[in-house]
Amino acid sequence: MESELGSQQARTGGYQSGTSELSAPLATPTVRCVFCIAVELESDVLARDPPEFRVEWGLADEDQSAPTNIFQGSWQLVHLSAKERAQGHGGRMLLGKLPQGQRILVRIRDHASASLWVPVVLRSIPQGHKELACGQCESFVKDTVTSEGLDSLRCVLCGQRELAHTAARKSAANPSQKTEGSGKMPPVSSPPLRGDSSRSVTTRATFQMRHDTFADPPPLKPGLRTAVLGDLEFVTNFDTSNGELLLGAKDAPPKKQADHLERYHVVVRPDPQDGVFSNQRKRWFHFGVRAAPGVPAERLRGKKIRIVVNNMSDMTDLFNLDGHRPWFRHVPHVPGWHKIHDLARPVCRYEDGGGRGVGVGQTGKFTVGMEEEPVRPKSSDIDESISKAQVRKALGIKKDDAIAVSEASKNKKPSKTCYVAFDFRWEEVTGTTYFAFAPAYGYADLEEHLERLDSFLASSPRPGLELPAYIPDPRAGAPWSEESPWKPQVGAAVYFHQQSLCVTPQGRSVKLLTVTAQDDLEHQHRIPVEVPPLCIRTSCFTTGGETPAKLFATRRIIFISARVHPGETPGQFACFGFINFILSNDPRAELLRQSFVFKIVPMLNPDGVALGHTRANSLGIDLNRCYTDPNPREHEGVFYSLQWLVHWAREGRLLFHLDMHAHAHTRGCVLYGNALEDVAHVWNVAFAHICQLNGPHFDMEGCQFPPKSDLEHGHGSTDNSSRARVASTCKLYHAYTLECHYSIGRLIRPVKECPGLEGRAVHPGIGVKTFKPIPYGVQEWESIGEAIAVSILDLHGCNPYSRIPLERQGSLENILDGVAKSLRLGFAFGAGDTLPFEREVCPETQVRLFRVLHEQVVARDGPAVTKQVLDMYARGSLVAVQELPESSWVKVVAPDGFLGGKAGTRIPPVDDRNVAREAYMLIDGSQKGLGMLLEPTDMWACLENDVGVTQVHDAMQRIPSKQQVQARALSQAG
Repeated sequence: MESELGSQQARTGGYQSGTSELSAPLATPTVRCVFCIAVELESDVLARDPPEFRVEWGLADEDQSAPTNIFQGSWQLVHLSAKERAQGHGGRMLLGKLPQGQRILVRIRDHASASLWVPVVLRSIPQGHKELACGQCESFVKDTVTSEGLDSLRCVLCGQRELAHTAARKSAANPSQKTEGSGKMPPVSSPPLRGDSSRSVTTRATFQMRHDTFADPPPLKPGLRTAVLGDLEFVTNFDTSNGELLLGAKDAPPKKQADHLERYHVVVRPDPQDGVFSNQRKRWFHFGVRAAPGVPAERLRGKKIRIVVNNMSDMTDLFNLDGHRPWFRHVPHVPGWHKIHDLARPVCRYEDGGGRGVGVGQTGKFTVGMEEEPVRPKSSDIDESISKAQVRKALGIKKDDAIAVSEASKNKKPSKTCYVAFDFRWEEVTGTTYFAFAPAYGYADLEEHLERLDSFLASSPRPGLELPAYIPDPRAGAPWSEESPWKPQVGAAVYFHQQSLCVTPQGRSVKLLTVTAQDDLEHQHRIPVEVPPLCIRTSCFTTGGETPAKLFATRRIIFISARVHPGETPGQFACFGFINFILSNDPRAELLRQSFVFKIVPMLNPDGVALGHTRANSLGIDLNRCYTDPNPREHEGVFYSLQWLVHWAREGRLLFHLDMHAHAHTRGCVLYGNALEDVAHVWNVAFAHICQLNGPHFDMEGCQFPPKSDLEHGHGSTDNSSRARVASTCKLYHAYTLECHYSIGRLIRPVKECPGLEGRAVHPGIGVKTFKPIPYGVQEWESIGEAIAVSILDLHGCNPYSRIPLERQGSLENILDGVAKSLRLGFAFGAGDTLPFEREVCPETQVRLFRVLHEQVVARDGPAVTKQVLDMYARGSLVAVQELPESSWVKVVAPDGFLGGKAGTRIPPVDDRNVAREAYMLIDGSQKGLGMLLEPTDMWACLENDVGVTQVHDAMQRIPSKQQVQARALSQAG
């Protein structure tokens, strides 16, 4: 890939250096490839032996004349062999991870002269660029960068973090010492609850980063589990894995059947507390296969096997009627996820307790999309199932446990066991091939992506630069291909913030993201921040160096969550589509950021994700059935999310809630809502109608208000899922569950081009033109996230680029009236009070946040070092205090006496002598040789005592009026 300024200019000329002390007799180097992490050059100078030269580079000025700052030293070329230098080959110059689209200047220099500056524009690494394989990355890094230089860089050629390489070197130097790279992850604690007697603090665990081969998922503790069977080695116990190999009596390859293929049986682990042979929660599988140690490569090349995944829930309709296929990827050669081809003879069957099988062989038809095709070859007639005893053997269930399971199931109906089988031919014999029920995305993937995204946005990137891909390796199945003209590019004045919502029982962090538009508070001395919900509100706002999100009190809140069910990865990709859009430079995204604050939890159940569960968390609990009465120890992310939602609803700021899922039943992507009353139900249903105008894969006819599953169980709209419980608790009329099908939709409804955006590149999933259903993939799921975002703007914002005027309804007013008539209501508008509730704030309630600088700083019951110690705060904590005039002490502001430190102290308002009890902290400990203990920040908060404030401001009373909708339409037209 050559420079945007043209290969001719790069090969034949350049810009004269702005420095006069150097002449330019050296030939201008040829630019062979340009990446965000490296530039490949070719020059006669590189053939010198020894190569007495160095490469210089710098960021390009606007006039492209010469860089202001020139970098050199550790930025060196790859050391080439003597043969390569004799042939005049070039080398690769190492760069730090720079943004896509960044313009730089490059030149070659020796001790006396230099070449002309060559302008290049950095690009993302193209898919399939084999010269950047991980093995070459390892040797390249060893030869060109010192340990000190490597520690200051992000992993350059394979997208990994630099600390992983550091850990690998330490481990190699001292094999007896186990080292885990933790990246930039300071200890973070779940907010302690007020009134919690234990006051226990769970710190986030550190997880090993990937450094084996790029894009391999990191192992879980205590390490990878491998099982060798014949020439193959099966790998499990990594992030998102599920699948245990059934070994033979002598660990020999299984006998061939009528189709002359060796069969390898993998058994799916059920979610905890769900029973080995239950029909529920046994859908997700993800495992790896590679050549066994010592097996020659040629023995596997072209080898064809058949893999049978056993002990699944009944998936026959999904596979046999909807055409679902398992997914695979081959690291490092094919790192992106792809579907198993129909030529692999995929078969899905289940058998009841009497051995009667149902599957493709019995139905006689195979449906793909909306068309029926003849049955595949008679592989389905071969019984490929295994016995329950073999299932227990693969899962490691002891004989006594098996007897207990048998006794418990005597009075139950015969259970059914389902299996999926498919062929696979070995083309690449190095690396690992991974198979999964759907494209996998793990907890470590999310952590690394959020770190990259945070670093990218913290640098205030120029609008138009490409957003970092959420796939760890830019080549690994990126949702946007190199050939597509569409790229997600960052917008202007983006406010992005991430914080730890809580910590799971296994020590993983549940992230809460905040996205909106920046305001002029950056230049003010007082920056207001979000105050935590009442149940976790203490003097200590954050720990581990984190900061609270800024407060944007006049903007309504849109809340999005995903992956409460770990195996439903399509919902994860829909969430990323939503995030990428609201961060982008699309004009509609700019309007969304100016109008709303987006609060996003991209992974509500990280323990379940990492453990490879289908629906449950690490304790075996379905978190989406716990919203009625959640608790922080068992329901982690659900509990804290609900506390924040109720808190925002009390402030009158919460407008919208959406939980993203995937399903295997109803085709297409649909919304499940609640059964509301009167005008609230009109706006509730109208949102789904607008989504269908903005997303070709969205199916309004499949939407249900409420879903039939609620009605069948008599729940109405008051069940204990997030959708229903948030609506009733927060009095919200926009509370939904998004369900994305794993495989395909009923049909496609192409959407119209947005007026005013003609000629602008469109997301590939949005721009589809066919009416025939197409198999779903990452792009289709992503497009649903974008459609949701645009529909929010259509319904509650001012969207001059709306598709609504192009439809037969012609206006939002007509859509609302039409929905009201279909619901047999005579009105579709509210009172029009759309202003958010703003609480009166007294000046004395404003407190400043101080950062703890020392390893530990104590709070005492008086401003003197001789006073009693009440609590301790660790380094990085943010504590709410009031400054005392002309004093080296500050007064700790404790809501209801909760200090929130390590001891979990609560001080009573008065002591036994009816004297007010207060806590104080010393700012400067220089007299004790400790230096500065506390540091003031620009963050301020309002810690008013609102224990008696329990009212949730009814969002249904603030539905826009007809006049407001008409005025908005006139504004859009103008």
